[in-house]
Amino acid sequence: MVFEAVTNLAIMDGDASKVLPERCAAGSVAELFINFPEPPLWSGGGGETKWHLLTAEFFDSVHRALTPGGMMTIYSDNLGYCKTLAQTLGEGGLFESVVVACPAAEKDTPTGRWIHEKQPGGITVYGGYPGRDGGHISQQTSYFDRFWDKGQKSRRYFIFVRRKGQSQGTGKVHS
Repeated sequence: MVFEAVTNLAIMDGDASKVLPERCAAGSVAELFINFPEPPLWSGGGGETKWHLLTAEFFDSVHRALTPGGMMTIYSDNLGYCKTLAQTLGEGGLFESVVVACPAAEKDTPTGRWIHEKQPGGITVYGGYPGRDGGHISQQTSYFDRFWDKGQKSRRYFIFVRRKGQSQGTGKVHS
């Protein structure tokens, strides 16, 4: 932000379940990125709602904070968790998937991208990196890339959705 002289970026510290509804005005956020969220403790699925940030209530707060057509990307290495989040997003009816380009064949490389599957409620889980059309302008390496490089993690997944309402932003919407 400093080196690129970006003036329209805000970084806030705190519990996102409190920051979004209490500190972000309705319709004030154009893009929201959730990178590698910690899944709740699972024992056969579900997880304790009280320990889980990314709930239907939280997504209601996201919807309120996003501009019409505002985007949200959730990026993770946990496919089961992404499927659960996609289903929660779809059931809420507040978001729609954004189509991003995918090669015809599945790719098993860190830079590949493929459609994993559309979940109940119509939200798609993608495999690979979000990339520029998925809201990530640059490809930077991270702590998680080291796991990939050492063979400890083999895949990454993302959900890319748009706030329902006016159709703005990039990409096309799944019908």
